[in-house]
Amino acid sequence: MAANGILNFDRTPDVERLLANVYKWQIESTVLSRPEGINQGGTLRLAALGASSNLLTSTVRTRGAVPRGHISLGFDNGHRPGRRFAGRDLQGEDVVVGYDGAELDYLTPAGFRGLTLTLPGPLVAQALELRGTQPEALGRFSSILSGRIDRTGFPVARALVDDLVRFLQSPHPDGGPQAALPFLQATIVDASAEIVAAVASRATEDRRAFWHHRRPVVRAAEEFMRANIAEPIMLHQICQAARASERTVEYAFRNFYGMGAKQYLKVLRLNRVRDELLLPGSQAVAIQDVAWRAGFWHMGRFSVDYRRLFGERPRETRLRSSRH
Repeated sequence: MAANGILNFDRTPDVERLLANVYKWQIESTVLSRPEGINQGGTLRLAALGASSNLLTSTVRTRGAVPRGHISLGFDNGHRPGRRFAGRDLQGEDVVVGYDGAELDYLTPAGFRGLTLTLPGPLVAQALELRGTQPEALGRFSSILSGRIDRTGFPVARALVDDLVRFLQSPHPDGGPQAALPFLQATIVDASAEIVAAVASRATEDRRAFWHHRRPVVRAAEEFMRANIAEPIMLHQICQAARASERTVEYAFRNFYGMGAKQYLKVLRLNRVRDELLLPGSQAVAIQDVAWRAGFWHMGRFSVDYRRLFGERPRETRLRSSRH
């Protein structure tokens, strides 16, 4: 077992910077609402596992997959309403669990304070076997499932989540208590095995009940948007790509992201501009050219929408990127 680890703490206005540090998740983030302040979070990386806790000040949609051979667990420690997975509302005590390539489509509200744990599958399988649970239970999480982990039924696991969030949300100038980290790893493995066994036993056999029936509509529509983001897309074209009526498309997007399809398209375009402005060497390209390529034709309206979403002007984003 590892004798030491790497413990980092960060405070930044860039939510993407925090999310990029979530251990072993390959994710893409899209900001859906204006940040309200500074994001902060911490990561712990040990040889066998990783833990990340972030306080996000904007509504963020993340997509990705659980890395091969690993199992990941996601917790809400702030109990702020609005957390969704694949369009399904999650309660404060719900834990999201996925294994070995399971697909992630996660919406977290502004003010969300969460915890993510990622562990090697064989390590959890061994712990499950020693607890009397068949390791094959991990196979149930090839599609992500959720289950309620409350303070009454799982006081040890719930207390661990609370303690870990406090630990990771505090700066450790000295690099953290290195001698204690192996003991923390052992505690995380035991608690994770308890949670995985419980969720596997309670989860419904109907996987589609968790993956909302409108998800294919959103996926097809969004793929069309991303492929044609610089084109003058009309709503009926989005509906044709999704093979659904306008009413169904609008309901699906509002269910998943809290906004209509055209509003979501604008958010995608604004995020595309921001990504390009943050690239090294982007200073050589005029901001209006970047905006035009992303589908914006009215620069005054673009600037207003950009500032409303990200809390800063496009030139301020560029200036900040040139300092890194």
